[in-house]
Amino acid sequence: TAALNELLNLPPNRNTRAAQELAGVASARAGDVARARIEFETYLQLYPQGDGSDRVKRELAALPAPPAKVAQDETRPAVETTVTGSASMSYFGGNGQIRSQDFKDSPVAGLPQVAGDPLFSADKANQLFNDVDLTWRRRDADSDLRFVFRDAYTTDLERSDKSKNRLSALYVDYKSLSGGYGVRLGRQSPTGGGVMGRFDGVSANVLLRPKLKLAAVAGQPTDKFFDSKRKFYGASIDADALLPNFGGAVYVIQQTIDSEIDRRAIGLDMRYFKDGASVFSQFDYDTLIKGLNIATVQGTLVMDDMTVLNALYDRRVLSMLALGNALTFEDPANPGVLFTRIGDKLATTTLLALRDQIKRTTPFITQAQLGITRPLNKTWQVGASAQLTNTGAIPAVPEVVGFENGRPATGNIYSVSAQLIGLNLYSQRDTHVFSTTGITSPQLKGFLLSYNNSSIAADVWQLEPSLQYYRDRTPQGSTNERWTPGLRVTYRPVPEVSLESE
Repeated sequence: TAALNELLNLPPNRNTRAAQELAGVASARAGDVARARIEFETYLQLYPQGDGSDRVKRELAALPAPPAKVAQDETRPAVETTVTGSASMSYFGGNGQIRSQDFKDSPVAGLPQVAGDPLFSADKANQLFNDVDLTWRRRDADSDLRFVFRDAYTTDLERSDKSKNRLSALYVDYKSLSGGYGVRLGRQSPTGGGVMGRFDGVSANVLLRPKLKLAAVAGQPTDKFFDSKRKFYGASIDADALLPNFGGAVYVIQQTIDSEIDRRAIGLDMRYFKDGASVFSQFDYDTLIKGLNIATVQGTLVMDDMTVLNALYDRRVLSMLALGNALTFEDPANPGVLFTRIGDKLATTTLLALRDQIKRTTPFITQAQLGITRPLNKTWQVGASAQLTNTGAIPAVPEVVGFENGRPATGNIYSVSAQLIGLNLYSQRDTHVFSTTGITSPQLKGFLLSYNNSSIAADVWQLEPSLQYYRDRTPQGSTNERWTPGLRVTYRPVPEVSLESE
């Protein structure tokens, strides 16, 4: 249930509906009838119609009747305390060499490598990955308190100076179920409101009235950015019932870098649910740089025969518009030298000029996608999708080193995919995915054909063989071709432990 709660804490997305239903099912199976009833009733308030709603109504009706109210002085429900988590360690190693195109085109191409052969690239990997995920939780009828710790450490056995630690979560989260408010303090991931990355700080929300929530956030990004210091604060208001089946949120956020305003933005999130249809959209606009950061809308339609249609249009800047981006510009007087603080950069220019340069040197990435998945019978289903991606051009910006002549757009990159999926062809738990993808762009034309299988043996072995064939060709005539066989094996001697190899 911790993973479901994490998902439900995120801004509404295509998985929210299923997660809300599963939260009720998980609570019911755990024997927490009161919590299951709340989860199911919340589901029906948000999604009153559709196949899922019918299932939830049946689940709700099957729950034991709620007990009669007891006197105030009688014993309150017992406190439930749980500790859940996981730990993993994996090793990755590899060696690679690719011969240069000049060698491939030479009369001796195909002969074994000899000393002195020019290599296009060479690499060697030797790394150990360690992950820990721990959650302590205490719940009663009025409150829900959690402590969450997630950390990953990568040991580079080739170069110890490249070893690194990534603390992704270390926070305390308190929710008052009776008071309608919540607070989270510590290192955490963004949950909307214009926050775009991990941060150390505090986020809080309070229910002003049913389906109307006010939230606030303050903190500092965790990723080091040269020698500068950044911090931010913001607020949002979320309404679930602006119109029937329609909800949305608006937010404002400001981030500073050293003593200057790094980013000031306003945003809008909107969502719509009705029967099997769901639509989500987000807009983010920087009011100082006067530029759009994000404009996206995505929708899913589940039809009566379980055919699923989905569509996406997404237009966003390559990197979020922010004053700090200017620190990636070289010093015009000392090419190759970067400033590490905004104050140093402003010694040679103005805020207005920097913001204008940032806007002109930040291109847009546009992506559009259409897809469909349709079941043929209980064993087979087919799917297809088409996608367009384009990264825009950068005009000439003479005053910024490296952008004097601008940079061209990528042009339209088209890809078309088709899938055939088979389930339980020879057992109770086997999956087969056949897929093909064609890619066309100004730089190349490519083709990918693949097969992936997942099978269970003796209830403790999971075998996942795969095979890929890829080929592309550039307008200049260069070609690339490869076969990639793969095998992933998982052995689970007991439910709590698994050993994986790939």
